[in-house]
Amino acid sequence: MLPGTNTLKEILSQPEIWEKTIAQVLDCSFDITAFFKESPVSEIILTGCGSSYYLSLSAAHTLSHVLGIPCRGIPASELIYYPHLFFSRSRLRGGNIIVIGISRSGSTTETWMALKRAKGDYNARTMAVTCKASSEIERVADYYLGLPFSDEKSVVMTRSFTSMLLALELMGGILGENSNMVDQLKRLPDLLRSVLKGNTELVEYLARNGDITRIIILGNGPAYGVACEAALKMTEMVLELSQAYHLLEFRHGPRAITDPKTAIICIPSDAAEEEEEILLSELKELGAKIITVGKLWPRADFSLGIPVKELEETVRLPLVMVPLQLLAYKRAMARGLDPDNPRYLTQVVKLQHAQ
Repeated sequence: MLPGTNTLKEILSQPEIWEKTIAQVLDCSFDITAFFKESPVSEIILTGCGSSYYLSLSAAHTLSHVLGIPCRGIPASELIYYPHLFFSRSRLRGGNIIVIGISRSGSTTETWMALKRAKGDYNARTMAVTCKASSEIERVADYYLGLPFSDEKSVVMTRSFTSMLLALELMGGILGENSNMVDQLKRLPDLLRSVLKGNTELVEYLARNGDITRIIILGNGPAYGVACEAALKMTEMVLELSQAYHLLEFRHGPRAITDPKTAIICIPSDAAEEEEEILLSELKELGAKIITVGKLWPRADFSLGIPVKELEETVRLPLVMVPLQLLAYKRAMARGLDPDNPRYLTQVVKLQHAQ
């Protein structure tokens, strides 16, 4: 099998996988609602490691927005070793907190340990979202949402990331009785087909552009987790350090690394559009190449097309992720690397000493 075969297949399969994801969540909507309505929920914590942690950041923003309660994304290791920072007050309130563990394999040691501790020591109710059945995390969770059709052969997460994000967003729309959001999410598979078709040539050009030696990815609000995940894809597949920042934080120090060989990929927000354009103008003056994802900015060097006007800011996050996955894949292939199997990485991180 040629290098990168699985990764490319998995990236391009996402429209069909998203259709299955939507059907699965809708089929489970009664059980999901029953679980969350079992008792009043004062807070939701989403947790995971690596890509799943970044997913939790964006999903937490979405759930907080539609449900109107505090939701946070926390690394699983933080919940294990610093639980008092997150659970002490909720325990005094009677333990009305839900912890959602996110793991492609369901076997990531720190994630299922975090759920086990939250449930056993702090009386939290627990939910697992994963792409495999009969895993450790399923056994410690009170409720399990499985998306086995989104699992992958390649090491890096692509369709599993977007599918679990989509599932959590759709779950939020259902629980929040936000029919407009649910309807928009149902449209994503067909919109993604157009996004993939419309960005192929630009992604190929950017991947082979020898003038770009550093990639920075910026995102605000719900897009920050996606920005982190996109930077991780560049790092994992291309074996180049790529960094993500809160968009408007980039001017507070990190802008010092900007030069003509820096490509700054911006995921524009709805809330801070004017301020973001001011910052991008400053960075362009420093010589950076500006790439926007979604919104068209007249001074941008390149724009990856996403139908932002048709979608709420949180809804379009899975769409934003896919061309950035494809860019990482193409950059890796242009350098003769195998994105299916990046060095030093495995599909699952199991800590034998912590079992």
